[in-house]
Amino acid sequence: MAKIPHVLTEPQLKCLTSAPRQRVYEAIRSREGASATDVGMVLEMSSESVIFHLKQLQKVDLIVAVGSRPTGRRPSCTFAAVHDRVVIDRNFSSYDNVRRTTGATIRESHRQFLASSDFAEQDTSIRDSLLILRTQFRLNPETQAKVKQLILEAVEFAKKNQSPEGQMMGFLNLYYPIAPK
Repeated sequence: MAKIPHVLTEPQLKCLTSAPRQRVYEAIRSREGASATDVGMVLEMSSESVIFHLKQLQKVDLIVAVGSRPTGRRPSCTFAAVHDRVVIDRNFSSYDNVRRTTGATIRESHRQFLASSDFAEQDTSIRDSLLILRTQFRLNPETQAKVKQLILEAVEFAKKNQSPEGQMMGFLNLYYPIAPK
């Protein structure tokens, strides 16, 4: 049975308007028990930057410290996301934060896509990993609900089948109604 998603509060949404902070949050969500060092290595960010973003995410209760593990000098704190799934309330009063958060997500995805494209030009063996789809269709409400469910199932499948040795992949799916002209 699917868990009920957490509706983001205004401070949580405002916290996620930062693209690097979104990356840190997603890294923690996909790797429960990750430390700042783990996240920094995966995202290629400095420890100081990761720690700053982790503190901001903790302040708004999006992540919590779940333990520690020994390292060379001192124990390293590990983190986990508080919620499995988060959503934005459709009746949210501050659309500015919604737009900024969505914009940050799109900019970060664009940056990662450009980096992947550059890499694919140098290493043609990964070109098959890139998939770009842009489609528009008219759907009745029942079909809309089914499409959304299939997208969520695809994401859950990918999360459950992660491999430490595997290729890091990004998945951005914007599913939105098109405003009439």
